[in-house]
Amino acid sequence: MTTHQRLSIISCPTLPALCPLLLALSSSEETALALDVLLDIMSFCDDTTVCRLIQADKSLHREGAKQLLSHDLITISTEDALDSLIHFLASRGGYRLVFLRGLGLNISYVGTPISRRFDMLLRRHSNHVRLQRIDIAYLEALERTSPSIILPLCRLKTLETARFNGAGFPITSSLLSIFHSNLTTIHIEWGSVGDVLDNPDFDPSDEYDFRNPILTLHIYLHTLQHLTAVNAVFQFKGNSSPVYADVYPHLTHLTLTNVNAPITAALARAYPNLTDLTITLHPYLSDDPQDSYILHEINSERQAAHGSWTALDSVTAPFRDLYMLAIPCPVRAVLITGPQEICFHVLRAVLEPARPRHLAFLHFDGGIFSEYMGHVLQEPLAAGVETLELHFDLSGRVLDADGAEIGAEEMVDGWVDAIAELPKLSTLSITVKWCSAEKAGEGTTRSPSEEYFFMLDLEDLAEELCDRIPTLKTLALAMSGLPGRLPASVSLARE
Repeated sequence: MTTHQRLSIISCPTLPALCPLLLALSSSEETALALDVLLDIMSFCDDTTVCRLIQADKSLHREGAKQLLSHDLITISTEDALDSLIHFLASRGGYRLVFLRGLGLNISYVGTPISRRFDMLLRRHSNHVRLQRIDIAYLEALERTSPSIILPLCRLKTLETARFNGAGFPITSSLLSIFHSNLTTIHIEWGSVGDVLDNPDFDPSDEYDFRNPILTLHIYLHTLQHLTAVNAVFQFKGNSSPVYADVYPHLTHLTLTNVNAPITAALARAYPNLTDLTITLHPYLSDDPQDSYILHEINSERQAAHGSWTALDSVTAPFRDLYMLAIPCPVRAVLITGPQEICFHVLRAVLEPARPRHLAFLHFDGGIFSEYMGHVLQEPLAAGVETLELHFDLSGRVLDADGAEIGAEEMVDGWVDAIAELPKLSTLSITVKWCSAEKAGEGTTRSPSEEYFFMLDLEDLAEELCDRIPTLKTLALAMSGLPGRLPASVSLARE
C-alpha cells in the first residue's frame, strides 16, 4: 500500500467496527492497562484501521504514526501523495520524521510549491531526520525538472543506502559528488549503452567514464560496502593501464549487470577485499566461442601482470561469463546460471582454479546432466564439492548436452550417476520446475517426459540418492509447474 493510500484515509469520517470497541477499552478506569492492550491490538491492524484510529484518539497519534512509517521503504508515486506525506510529517513539530526510515520517489516531476515544502520540512525539522534509505526511480528526469526536490536529499547526513534508476550523463556523477551522507550501499542503473551510442551529441569516451562506478563513486572510497551497477562501462583509453588507481577497501559485495567487457584485473585492483561477486556480461560478448576464448586469455594475462584476488567466498554468473572472467583463485561457492549450453572443456577451465565446496547449476535444462557431466564431476577439480544445488527448468521435451532428445527416466538416471561421483557431498538440493507446459484439460495428452514426472515418487528418488551417496547428510527435492500434479517436496536429514 502506498503512502498516499495510507495518509489520505485520515480524512475519512467512517471508522471500522473494531474502533468503537478499542476506544471503549481506552476510556475505562484501567486506562494504563487498556492503552497497552489497545496498542498491542493496533500492532496487528492494517494501515487503513491504524489511520482511522489516529483520527479518533489523539493518544494513538505517536504510536500510530510510528507503525505507519516504520516500513523499510515508503514509496511515493504521485505529487498528491508526496504533498500528503509532507503535511503528515510536518504536523506536531515534525516529530514523525524520526520514524521515516526509507523514502522512494517513483515520480519524474514535482512542482515548485511541493518541492519547496519538502525542502522546508527537512530544513526546519532537521533534528528529527533519521532517513537511512532513498530510492529514486527517475533520477535524471527528476533532477532536470525538479532539482529542488533532489538537493535537500543531497544535504542529508543520515543516509546509508541509495538506489538510483534512470541515471544519466553527466547528472548522476555530479549529484553523487555532492551527497553529504557516507553511503555504504549503492544501487545505480544507467540506461542501455545503445541509447548513448545513437546520440551524436555525446562523446562516447566521456560517457563511458561517467558510467564507470570505480570512477564515479570515488567519494565513497572509504565507506562503500555493497554495490550494484546496471549497464556500467569499464573502458580503457589508448595504451592506458587496464587497472584504476582508486581502491575501495571495505567493499565486499559487488553485483554488475550488462557489463560491457570482462575487466577482472580492474575489479580485483579496485575491490581487493571483495568476497561475493555476481556478474552478467553484455549478451553480445558470449555470442562467438572464439571471442570468448580471446577475452578469457586477455583477462588471464592482465591478472598475471597486475594481480587478482587470493580467494572469493562466492561467484554467481552465467556459464560463459565465468569462463571469460578467468578468475584464477579458489572460490568457495560457484553458482552457474543458465540456460546457456554447457561446454565441458570450458567447465573444466572454470572449476580448475576455483575448486569449489559449493557448486550450483541454476535454471538449466535437465539434460545437461548426462554421462559427460559424470566424467567432469569425477575429476579431481570437483572432488571438494560438499554442497550441490541443481535447479532444472523442463518443458515437454528433454535434450542432452548435444541437443539430442532423451527419455526422462534416462535423464534422471544420469543425474543420479553424475552426483554419485562426488566423494565429499553432504548437502544436495534438486529443484525441478516445469515451464511453458500447456494446461492439462480434457483430451490433453501428456508427453512421455511429463508422464514420467507425473508418476515419479520423490521419496523413492530420495532413497535412491541416499543409498548411492553414503556421505549425504541433507537432501531436499522439489517439483512444481507440471500440469495436473500439485507441487511436491521431500526433505531428509540423517546423522
